[in-house]
Amino acid sequence: MKGPREVWALRAHGGQAVATGKKEDGEAELEAGKQKAVEHVTVVAAATHIVAAVEPADYVAFSELIIEYTNWCRARYEDDAWFVDKALGHQSLEDELKKLSTVFGPPNGKTLLVRSEDRYLGCGAYKRLDEKTCEMKRVFLRPETRGLGLGRILCTQLMREAKEDGYSVMRLDTGRRLIEAIKAYKSLGFRDCAPYIDYPPDLMPYLVFMEAPL
Repeated sequence: MKGPREVWALRAHGGQAVATGKKEDGEAELEAGKQKAVEHVTVVAAATHIVAAVEPADYVAFSELIIEYTNWCRARYEDDAWFVDKALGHQSLEDELKKLSTVFGPPNGKTLLVRSEDRYLGCGAYKRLDEKTCEMKRVFLRPETRGLGLGRILCTQLMREAKEDGYSVMRLDTGRRLIEAIKAYKSLGFRDCAPYIDYPPDLMPYLVFMEAPL
């Protein structure tokens, strides 16, 4: 039996986007984001929520966002398109897309979606690596949402949820060329770590591995 959907509303606070959500253990609040005009943040925040994936339709939306993300990566690595295809092939993405609720749903992990009214704008998830370690995966925000701090809100909430699930360390890997993402991860406490996944040798120079305590 599925539990109630967890929802974190966004609001404007001091020129920043802030996520709030009432959960069983009380009011959770986190500040995040780049400074923007308060009026603009208010418009976005008023209509945007972060929701935990529960229903099959949520995972369908998650799948669509992942596909959009992979296409964005191919455009970003246009001169090295082979890298994206080989990395995603090594991750068995096609198989993953068929069982997202198993890979990134309870008890193995959690998926969060950024939703504005009936439209999904972004996604992020984590999955179990071992008893105390999880991995952040598939973080993506559609281009029109960028620069408002939503990515930071999403990643911070993923870290909080993982901690509540009993994990003490979160890891991730990302493309070395994604310098904006790497900078954001470092601002959240992630630091470079030794590779924890065996990728083919020709992919390793293109990848960065990071971890953060929760």
